[in-house]
Amino acid sequence: MAYLSLKGLTAFTYNSNDLKAFLAGGFEISDDGVIDEWRAAGSAYKSRKHTGQYDCPPFEILFKYDGTATGPAVTCAQGTSATLLVTLGTGISVTGTCVVQSWRFAAPEEGLDMLYVTFAPDGTMTWDLAE
Repeated sequence: MAYLSLKGLTAFTYNSNDLKAFLAGGFEISDDGVIDEWRAAGSAYKSRKHTGQYDCPPFEILFKYDGTATGPAVTCAQGTSATLLVTLGTGISVTGTCVVQSWRFAAPEEGLDMLYVTFAPDGTMTWDLAE
């Protein structure tokens, strides 16, 4: 069993730029099955069935702010649609096309300025979580 962490992340690539060095915090990407629910006449409990469809909701990534050409402020410009590749370890990855949905800038009293970027998956996200 592999132990995965942000420190061991192999790649975080968006719009052909590796942004791994700019990551400032952990993150979660989820993939939810679409469930159809109904209650048959006279039934006390709902019935649920997987529809065979999936929904990968938008997710937020926290970056150290950098406005250079290869930094997240330019690479992840508002409305940009590009391929996202997150490689967690050898053979373990999540990839797909994402659109930059929103930005949030944070300037702490001391320390690094932060850029929160919300990515909205656009179409299929490919999950390869087997080692």
